[in-house]
Amino acid sequence: PSVKQMHEEIRSKFINAIINTVPNGNQGIVFLYGATITLRHDTADTEVAFRQESNFMYLTGVEQPDFAFAIDIEKRKSILFAPKRDEYWGLWNGEIMTLE
Repeated sequence: PSVKQMHEEIRSKFINAIINTVPNGNQGIVFLYGATITLRHDTADTEVAFRQESNFMYLTGVEQPDFAFAIDIEKRKSILFAPKRDEYWGLWNGEIMTLE
């Protein structure tokens, strides 16, 4: 399976686990924030090496900062929220990820 299919399977198992273990687990929304870029203490422009939040990475596969993610349990629908990026972000941080 592709990486995309792998994360879709993981999300499906996650949804099933919630439905099967949480009272009224067949309804509701799960919302996760990905990790953000942090700066070194007492600096305005020196970043700490980025590491995505583990649960977020496991469910989405997204390795870039400042994303958010929601799962509608009842509809079994996932929504990825991407930050706005301008060309200067891409210049300093690399390729801007598309939502595909």
